[in-house]
Amino acid sequence: MLYLLLPLCITSLKVVTSPWAPLVNCTIGSNDFSQASGYYIDLFYKIISNLPSEYQDFDFECMEFDKMITSIQSNETDIAMGCISISEIGLQNSKFSTPTYDSGLVLVTMKNKLSLFWVIFQPFDYSMWIFILIIITMNSHLIWMAEQHEDGPVHINYVIGIIESLQHSLLSLFLIGDLKLRTVVGRTVQIAYWCLGVVIIVSYLSTITATLSINWLSSNIESYEDIKDKKIGTFSYYLNSLEVYSKYPVSYNWSYSEAEKMLEDLRDGVIDGAAMPYPIAVYFAKSDCDYLIAGQRFIIDYFSFVFSENIDNFVLQKITQLNIELYQINYHRKLENKFVLVSSTGACNYSANIPLSVEAIGGMWAALLCSSIFGLAGAIFYKKKLQNLEIDVVNSLKEKKKKNLLQAAEVDLVTKFEKKLRNSEQKFTQKIEDLREALGKNLELASLLRNSIYQSSGIGF
Repeated sequence: MLYLLLPLCITSLKVVTSPWAPLVNCTIGSNDFSQASGYYIDLFYKIISNLPSEYQDFDFECMEFDKMITSIQSNETDIAMGCISISEIGLQNSKFSTPTYDSGLVLVTMKNKLSLFWVIFQPFDYSMWIFILIIITMNSHLIWMAEQHEDGPVHINYVIGIIESLQHSLLSLFLIGDLKLRTVVGRTVQIAYWCLGVVIIVSYLSTITATLSINWLSSNIESYEDIKDKKIGTFSYYLNSLEVYSKYPVSYNWSYSEAEKMLEDLRDGVIDGAAMPYPIAVYFAKSDCDYLIAGQRFIIDYFSFVFSENIDNFVLQKITQLNIELYQINYHRKLENKFVLVSSTGACNYSANIPLSVEAIGGMWAALLCSSIFGLAGAIFYKKKLQNLEIDVVNSLKEKKKKNLLQAAEVDLVTKFEKKLRNSEQKFTQKIEDLREALGKNLELASLLRNSIYQSSGIGF
């Protein structure tokens, strides 16, 4: 009989919450649970529906956050739910369930305003542009050294030849070089330069395409490692934890209005960033495209159900057990996707508007204008000098050619003279030899004649 009377002895649970989108949406003072919505409303309803029937009846009230904390402390309420952190100082003597949400702190920052005016220069940083200029200059000198010739594709004069090679190298970057290279060295250098040019062009085009079509998300703060010397706002009971990372933490009271004030200060530049529990940060960031969540959770914290000291242990244990079971089947993740991560206002658009406006290519026009101005100035101030230089070079080449012709004629004349001299010397030598031979024969004949005379006269030697 006592078993049958037990349900009659159980009083209804009193459950309270406080509005804080997106986890709880309710009207302060309302007692209608069916009119409330949000992550915790669905989670609690799922848990309470699996309790024994005698525990499924409960009284509900939506109230201010501070009043909710006071009601738990004074045991006027059995269960409190919502954005209640296990770090809440005022609830040290209360009982907590297993965590219901991983509410670790993340940083909310302002997105950098990126102008598309200089979009043509954004794919590469300054070091890459300097590298490209160095490569063009090196290629120009290599082409000039390999191809310089009086009748070749590149002028033999350094200034004129380098100007021609630079023009060729700039065009060759787009595979449209205007010089017909003759040497093996020049062609080898050109092939290597073309291969590098293809890589540079493909990288540039793919990056600028991403710039115009994919979200540009950047901030001066990328993670908690960047906040050491920054002013970072946070709620009061996270202040001690934040001091480990930032020298200049700024404290705000725990309330929805204070969270809005924190973000207003962020927008106005009063603080450099805001350290907020993850679901609150996501809610504000997805509803305002000027905010950006930087990095991952860096301060550990959890939200959970809070029970009064007088709570029935069976209820506490059962709710804790059901919370764990629901977590194991990813029910919490489903609620997070439904209420926290999914935006009803649509995704933020950070890409360039299509078709592109004049602003998007303004940097290109500015670059072309500057190039035209410098080119025109160079043409005005250096045209005469370059013309005189070219005339001097032409005259120098003519003189050099004339000198070479004279030298060639002189060499030819000397060669002919030496040839004739050699021929004359050979003839003279032959004459001497002939004379010697004739003289030798005459001497021999004279000797025979003398001997004959002596013999005929009877004179002997």
